[in-house]
Amino acid sequence: MARRRYRSRNRTAFTLMEILLVTAILVAMASMASYAYISMQRNMTSRNTRTEIGLLENACTAFYSSASAFPQSLRDLQMIPQGMDQVTWGGPHLDIKKDLLDPWQIEYKFSVDEANLTVKISSAGPDRQFNTADDISN
Repeated sequence: MARRRYRSRNRTAFTLMEILLVTAILVAMASMASYAYISMQRNMTSRNTRTEIGLLENACTAFYSSASAFPQSLRDLQMIPQGMDQVTWGGPHLDIKKDLLDPWQIEYKFSVDEANLTVKISSAGPDRQFNTADDISN
């Protein structure tokens, strides 16, 4: 009985299957990482918007404290409203020198509830449409 001798081959390269398997694993890992990054970025933008709305609400409260009335628009927090003097206005109530736009470049919706002495400030959210599920408000 003759014994067969199997010679071990000296492998100097990868097979096509090995390369495809490693590539598939790397693609899967990259897609999971990019999904996590996009989700985290979306959450941070929403949190920043909530914070900015809170700052605007505080500025409206400061306006009310000095003028005994709420502003008619968010612009009144930056510039003296017509018919009001500097002493009564007590501002500027915002140090922000930019347009009052949310992170999606849509102007904040602003309204005053005189009966409850509150203001309502809202952002259209990521879909840029008001009155949808993703709106952000105080």
